[in-house]
Amino acid sequence: MNAQLKVWHLLSAIVAFIIAVGTLIFNTGAMVAKTEVRVTNLESWKAVFLSDYREDMKEMNRKQDAIMKSQGEILLLLQSKADKK
Repeated sequence: MNAQLKVWHLLSAIVAFIIAVGTLIFNTGAMVAKTEVRVTNLESWKAVFLSDYREDMKEMNRKQDAIMKSQGEILLLLQSKADKK
């Protein structure tokens, strides 16, 4: 092979290497961006879940308080009936 052909082969190999490294860097950046989007989505879903959970717990506590209050009233009624007898 002559020297000029060897130079062209070397240059094409360098260009191919640069393209491969650039593609690798680009794909890595794309994967990082997708991961960041997924993490952001998970964080927002977590916030919504916690908000719903807190609201559900408040509602459940209200219902339990109402049940306990009505149980207390029933006990008072039963005691008053027992006292009357």
